[in-house]
Amino acid sequence: MGQWKVLVVDDSPLVYKAVKKALEPEGFLLMDQAFNGRECLDRVSVQLPDVIIMDITMPVMDGLQAAEHLLRKNSQMKIIMVSAMGDEELLKKAKRIGVTNFLNKPFKPEELVNAVRSIF
Repeated sequence: MGQWKVLVVDDSPLVYKAVKKALEPEGFLLMDQAFNGRECLDRVSVQLPDVIIMDITMPVMDGLQAAEHLLRKNSQMKIIMVSAMGDEELLKKAKRIGVTNFLNKPFKPEELVNAVRSIF
């Protein structure tokens, strides 16, 4: 399949850098960064990533709303949610709407790599 394309959806440029640093050496291609759920929906309508790494808490549209919208359109979409809030209710909701995996921030690079690899 070649390089797997990853879209990072997080309002923090530091998270994008951490994801890039963890995944690019492993052969993944970071497509872009969206800073909120609305930007994510716009990006996905133009180019479909193989996996989306998405924060929950963001301005404009949060990650759960965006994930729910994406998964309603394409239930096969692969989404890894990352959040600094280890709230059990958020985790349950993410699983209920079909989120593939969940990581707590701050995550270790190997945790992220393993989460992405487990999808494929």
